[in-house]
Amino acid sequence: MRKLVVASVLVVGWWWWHDRGSSVELETRPHTFVLGDRFGVVDGPDTNRTMTILDRAGERVRKVELDPLAPDIRMVGTGGGPAAVWIDAGKIVFQMIGSDGRRGASEKFGSKAAMLCEGSASNEQRFGVGWMEKDGRIWFVHGNGAASAESVAAASVDDGDADAPKPKWCGIASADEDIALVWPDGNKLAVNMCSRKRCESTVTTIKVDPASVRGFGCIYDGCLVATSDGNVSLFSLKKGKKLWTRELPGARRGERMPIAGRNGQLVVAYQSDGFVQAVRVDATGDLVTLLHADGDTPSVALARDRVIVALRHHGDVVHHVMPVM
Repeated sequence: MRKLVVASVLVVGWWWWHDRGSSVELETRPHTFVLGDRFGVVDGPDTNRTMTILDRAGERVRKVELDPLAPDIRMVGTGGGPAAVWIDAGKIVFQMIGSDGRRGASEKFGSKAAMLCEGSASNEQRFGVGWMEKDGRIWFVHGNGAASAESVAAASVDDGDADAPKPKWCGIASADEDIALVWPDGNKLAVNMCSRKRCESTVTTIKVDPASVRGFGCIYDGCLVATSDGNVSLFSLKKGKKLWTRELPGARRGERMPIAGRNGQLVVAYQSDGFVQAVRVDATGDLVTLLHADGDTPSVALARDRVIVALRHHGDVVHHVMPVM
């Protein structure tokens, strides 16, 4: 079993998957995040990027143009407002974003950051963004999504074997009040859950080919994995056991399938022929369709009992906010 070595630091989930085996392409699709009791959507290239804040009914609160940041960023909601994270000359930049889209206070972390982990953790309770250092260790910064700030931490994966191959990628996602870290471990996936205070001392491995993964999302006791064959499987985090597999109706094979989890419910957004579908999945494997809409390249975020699905339709970004239940 791999163990996590945790080091405290003072610092203040969009998950997408590409064809494994090659480097991850820069994100150009809409990106959703949770900002307290609101949702945020970021869209566009760095030279023309916008941020839209929506209330729980899906009504626009504001839309602003963002200062240029970097081509590949992660956006999360913190107790102090939106924050963007990216890599600059081997350092992780944690940048607060003002209500006008301008840069606010910032911090830098890491020493030789090589890549951002895929996705981000973003719900009303916690946020997190991960990265991999040049030496293959995986780190993340996290904090409280509510107005009252708490201490945060950075953690690195230590496999105890200096000769072990470095992971080719890493990922991070919300898991209710916890945060899940994931990376390939040979022909399996390694998953570690981290609470507000510490990460689990052991890492769970689940039997799924990392090259087939197209989406990943968690709740407190399990993780749902979407694979290139258009299926989703729920794995228990106690022993990594597969509980069930379900086929997503009409799913286009090989496409990314973003997943968000909260309070025992998981929502999967995926591409079918000319449509975006979003389904709710519960712990027993029951599927309930929440959305069937024209468009492509979906993104999803979940907070309390509401979910947002952002997608592109004829070049424009469309937002759908709806109850999960």
